[in-house]
Amino acid sequence: MNKIFAATALCLALAFIAISGCVTQNSGTNQGQEKANVFFRATGPDGIILEKTVQVEKGTNAFEAMQQATTVGFTDYGEMGILVESINGVTLPETHYWKLVVDGQDSAVGIKSITIEKDTAIEFYSEEIEGFEG
Repeated sequence: MNKIFAATALCLALAFIAISGCVTQNSGTNQGQEKANVFFRATGPDGIILEKTVQVEKGTNAFEAMQQATTVGFTDYGEMGILVESINGVTLPETHYWKLVVDGQDSAVGIKSITIEKDTAIEFYSEEIEGFEG
């Protein structure tokens, strides 16, 4: 009888260990993806028109994050990207454009081409188009 009791206790112990391992693995996958903070600032001709931080999952497109932060007027040119036309209800005169700066550096790509992988500062500035003759 002691052998039966010992075998049963051993089986229960092994089952408990196996179940514990499954619970630990499942709880790790339920934590969700990592998050990143995205700070948006837009400065129009009359000063700052937007300062807002949103939290997004890492891997989020910066344009999608911007749409969470504010109202964006834009034209989507497909593969060529997004042309931001207005931010927070402010449209620039035709002699200006929205200059994009990411983490203090002028961006070489448009906002639709940026993926958020870490805390990021995205700024737009009203810039005059040099040599524009309307």
